[in-house]
Amino acid sequence: VISNEFSHQLALIKQLRQAFLREAMQGKLVPQNPEDEPASELLKKIKAEKEKLIAEKKLKKEKELPPIKPEEIPFSIPESLVWCRLGEICDDIIDCPHSTPHYLEIDTGFYGIDTNCINEKGEIIRLRPLSQESYKERTKRLIPKSLDIVYAREGSIGLAAFIPNDKTLCLGQRVMLFRASKAILPEYLKYFVTEESYKNRLLAKNRGMGAKHVNVKDIILSLTALPPLPEQQRIVAKLEQLMQFCDGLEAAIKESKARNEELLGQVLREAMGG
Repeated sequence: VISNEFSHQLALIKQLRQAFLREAMQGKLVPQNPEDEPASELLKKIKAEKEKLIAEKKLKKEKELPPIKPEEIPFSIPESLVWCRLGEICDDIIDCPHSTPHYLEIDTGFYGIDTNCINEKGEIIRLRPLSQESYKERTKRLIPKSLDIVYAREGSIGLAAFIPNDKTLCLGQRVMLFRASKAILPEYLKYFVTEESYKNRLLAKNRGMGAKHVNVKDIILSLTALPPLPEQQRIVAKLEQLMQFCDGLEAAIKESKARNEELLGQVLREAMGG
């Protein structure tokens, strides 16, 4: 009974986290400020900066993305926000190499990261050592850097974590990488791509009979509700506060479970005569 109640309570906390994310991504979590520069102007600046980087050969020229059709828009947003495609606000979106790394038992200082390395809170819980040669081979297209987002595209779809600044990492299997444009808060982007309805819209495009997965093309074309930069900052600050609140609830529930189980064990021992 205790375990069932415990699981139910943790499931409710998970739903609460997603409710906060959903409100945030729909522009309902924090108030809009009419003094903020509209997101449409921010998007123009992002496009201009990308064109500059392409001209300087610091970015590869991208295939032009199709205009957004009204029937694609999943929900209404405040006027200060604007719909755009994820590919418009990322400098890079790349898939992992389609090969399995040869992981090692010794620490080499070079690591792969895959879906088994990320938990539901977006924390990196393990790293998988590989050789320097494997690392170089797997980073030919792009060397991951701090605040790049690693996103699970198969298995635990929707989990995401930041590349830390103190580790030399490459992509393992079943993950992809997003690098936000400079005018986008990486924290906002990470929150957006971990919101449940966003993941569900991606999975709806996967109509195959095999294991569920997300295609890079669908990610690039996926729709993002882009707020003005100051609103992104307000959203991130509020979400961090709310996620800490959820962390506190989880800790209290786990502590209560431990106490209840200890009490139950004591009662059983006494009932069985010590």
